[in-house]
Formats: sequence, structure tokens, C-alpha cells
Amino acid sequence: MRRIRVGVLDTQPVDSHGGISRVLRELMEAWAPTMEVTRVAPKGSAWPLLRNYPTAVAGDGHLDVLYLPRAGGSTVLRKTRIPSVVTVHDVGFWDSPQDRRALGLRQVMVYPHFYALRHAHRIVTVSRFTEERLTTMLPGLHGRTAVIPWGISRAFVAWSGTRLAARVAAEAFLQRRLGTPLLIYVGDESPRKNMGLLLTAFRMAKSVFPKAQLIKVGQARSVQDQTRTRQLVSRLALKTPEDVLFLEGVDDARLAQLYAAADLFVSASLYEGFGLPALEALAVGTPALVTQCAAFPEIVGAVARLAEPTLEGFASAMMRALQHPPGAAARTEAQRFVRNRYAWATAARAYRAIFSELVSARTARLG
Repeated sequence: MRRIRVGVLDTQPVDSHGGISRVLRELMEAWAPTMEVTRVAPKGSAWPLLRNYPTAVAGDGHLDVLYLPRAGGSTVLRKTRIPSVVTVHDVGFWDSPQDRRALGLRQVMVYPHFYALRHAHRIVTVSRFTEERLTTMLPGLHGRTAVIPWGISRAFVAWSGTRLAARVAAEAFLQRRLGTPLLIYVGDESPRKNMGLLLTAFRMAKSVFPKAQLIKVGQARSVQDQTRTRQLVSRLALKTPEDVLFLEGVDDARLAQLYAAADLFVSASLYEGFGLPALEALAVGTPALVTQCAAFPEIVGAVARLAEPTLEGFASAMMRALQHPPGAAARTEAQRFVRNRYAWATAARAYRAIFSELVSARTARLG
């Protein structure tokens, strides 16, 4: 079978530590043995305001399929001559009132890309939850969507060290002693992530566990988000870095080490299209506590603790998780669940099947 030539729209650096960049790296690596994958650049107006709405792709004539790893940039689909596939990770800009208020005018700039999805040949969502929300927003996409969950990177799947070894290595890397118990949150600080609830619940937990520490990994999406979080930490009389340690630019190997060193992964997020960090933590054997919101129940199944997104509910669940951690058998079962269900090889094959179907249909149509 001829190798399919796939062009990946280059709208985001593949070497960043952001979630979508990490996902794209894994997919491109998994596709390499069976497909020719190249990055292609969007073309559009030179006017600053219109630069965010590209209208074409450079050099798409030699490609079989155009792949967009995110909805941003979908305005190129209006004039694209080849089959196209877009991955939609969530529609939080539509569903999350908190984020809408925070984005302000910038939210309006997102809509053209999502409305341009009607020109895509196939739309992949990362969860059934996101598929349902997307087709509710854009009913015309019914029949063109498919669900392909993300996978878990090798750095987490291959982790085999002990928690003690991970903690010693993490302390050496950070050049500081870590608290006990140690909690970890990975993600940004946008309103939907509900950092207020997470930090307040953590403050309550410290009344029982005075030496507890929370590691927050990930870059804030805006200066406003970062300022709001730091101000809340101060109002709660939490100290940085002793109580709350902020980290950015952490690669997968170090992140796996931090997950494994922690006693509990926590996320009070109100809206997730998937929830990759919770699965990464579970993959290295660290228990997870997440909210019973959006895609979380679908993605983590019964291997993580679920809590209502209220202060009483989440704080109580956090206390119970720290006081009564799961045993070795439960941790192993969670690892097995995540590693078997969320494999990049499985995701890559599912994408290839869609690409092959579209290429075959186009070949038949062109005679």
C-alpha cells in the first residue's frame, strides 16, 4: 500500500510542553513508519487582525490529507482542495461561562475557526463528551465525527521506579525538600480550572496535614490568570514555594518523576474535554482526585476518585484520599486500565484508518 502523504498544519510549535504539542509529537512519531508526514504552513492576509484567519495552505498540492491538530486555523478549510481531518479537544470557549468572561473580545475571534469546521471532511474528538457538545453546537457535523482518545506517552507508561526513588530524584532536581503529603496539579490557571476551589480545599487540608505541599506544573494562559492565582495564594496565607510550588517548562521525564513522587494528583476543573494529566498520574501509580464534571467520569472510569465541585465535597474527598490512600493492588489496576485503554499505537491506527478511507474515496471520485 502506498504511503499516505499527510500535511500537518503548523499553527503551534511542536517542541513546546503544552498538551496539544505533546499530543502532536506522539502522533507524528507513531505515523512515521507508515506515512509521510510533513508540517505545512498556513497562508493568509498580512493585515494584523486577519492574520489569525489563514485562507490557504502552502504546498498542499502534493498531499493526500491535511490534518489540523486543533480547531485553530480551520479557516483554511474553506479553500482546501484535499481531504481534511481536524481534531477538536473541547468546546470550552462555548460551554464555559467563566472562560467567556475572561476571554472577552478574544472569544469572538475563536468562532470563525469553529464555524469553518463544516468544511472539514472528518472531525475527530477526544471523548464522547466533546463529540456530544460539538455536535450540539454545530448540528451539521453529525455523521462526520469520530472519537479517538489521546494516548499516554512512554515517559509515563514506562515508569517503573518507586515513590521513594522518585521523591529523592525530584528533590535533587528541585534542590529543595518536598512536603508530606505531596499533592500535584498539572494544567493552566484559566477560570474553568477552578483554582480557587483547589487552593481553598488544599488550605483546609493543611489544618490536618500541616506539612502538606502542592506542586502546580504548567504555564498560566495569561498574566491575569497568573496574578489572580498568586493573589489567592497570598489571601489564603499559603507560602510559595513552601506550601505551593509553581513550576513551568517541565519535560515528560521530569513530569513523570514528579507525578510518581506525589501522594495524590488533584484537579478541581469544571470543564475538561479529556483530562490527560489525571491519566498520566494514574499511569505511574499515583492516585487521582478529580471532579465529577465534563469528560472526567468517562475518561478515568472507576480508577480515580470523583468529587462534586463544591468546597465541602472536594475538600472532604481530598482529606479521605490522603488519609486512606489506595493499596498496591488498586494502584496496579489503575495503571493497567490506563496503559491498556490509552495507547498511542491504537490512536495512530484509528487516524490512519480515517486517512485511508478519505484517500480511497477521493481516488474513486477522481476516477
